[in-house]
Amino acid sequence: MYSFHVKWKSPSNIALVKYWGKNGYQLPANASLSMTLSEAVSTTEVFFTPLSDGKGPGIQFSFEGKPNEMFRQRVEKYLQYLADNEMPFLHNYHLDIQSHNSFPHSSGIASSAAFMSSLALCLCSVEEQLQEGIGYAFFERASYIARLGSGSAARSVYGGYVSWGRNMYVPHSSDEYATPVNKRVHPTFLNYADAIVIVSDQPKAISSSAGHQLMDKHPFHLSRYRQANIHHEELLRALLCEDRERFAEIVENEALQLHSLLMTSKPSYILMEPATLHVIQKIRQFRKETSIPVCFTLDAGPNVHILYAKNEKEIVEDYIRNHIASTLPHPVKVLYDFLGNGPEQVFFKTID
Repeated sequence: MYSFHVKWKSPSNIALVKYWGKNGYQLPANASLSMTLSEAVSTTEVFFTPLSDGKGPGIQFSFEGKPNEMFRQRVEKYLQYLADNEMPFLHNYHLDIQSHNSFPHSSGIASSAAFMSSLALCLCSVEEQLQEGIGYAFFERASYIARLGSGSAARSVYGGYVSWGRNMYVPHSSDEYATPVNKRVHPTFLNYADAIVIVSDQPKAISSSAGHQLMDKHPFHLSRYRQANIHHEELLRALLCEDRERFAEIVENEALQLHSLLMTSKPSYILMEPATLHVIQKIRQFRKETSIPVCFTLDAGPNVHILYAKNEKEIVEDYIRNHIASTLPHPVKVLYDFLGNGPEQVFFKTID
């Protein structure tokens, strides 16, 4: 058997219509829509070494050059599931996985989406080499495999704007993999930027997995799923028609709905900080004073993503520096990113 050495860079994404609630094994309860970032990436390198006993997958894992036992256990469980159900060739290999992020931990950027998508791309590259000509679309397969590790990772294997979840408005849509929708997006939205105001660098009080489970018995879960699907349709229309005001309205409503669901779950969680509300109020003040349709979104944490067109970069980023970051009661870091083109294979080597 051959050995392989594979390396992929894959970006994170920020959900505009939120995926919050599962239906079955890593399947979404509603359709979601995201914006893939450019600079916030995970770079994952995997050495595949053959095993003679067929009792793999063996695994060695390091993050930022150091062993990470908690995440190693998660990756091991994921790989074992793939070996038993999707990728039987993994039984014949030991994997040495080394991963690095370009962004700080607990920064409001989905690290699991970036890492799991980069790992899935490495796995699919080897699968494609071993099973040449099996007849699937590579990135569709990678999205499917990434989803099994982290739902939002399904969207990170594509650049631009990405839909995930079966719906009647995106051709070839599925709950099992994501689909890019850039051909139906106005050029204005293809030049969007994202400034992430890190008001807290502390770990989240609740993991995404635990948050999804809260939706199972949430009193508003059915109405939430209906509303998310409506927002998915309406946001697609706004992206096509260059309706920036409606885009902002939907994106902000989705962020606030996510946090209202967390606040009304059992147990309940309040993940926004006073500084989060301060940033939100400042964004709304700026929008009112300038009529520039800048907007915000949040993940399941306190940090704020500010979305704006690149041609407004100078005025918006000046406002962020001088009227948002400088007015908070403690120093904050702001990460500047923009809509990205998706993953990149760094190299693939077959070793005799």
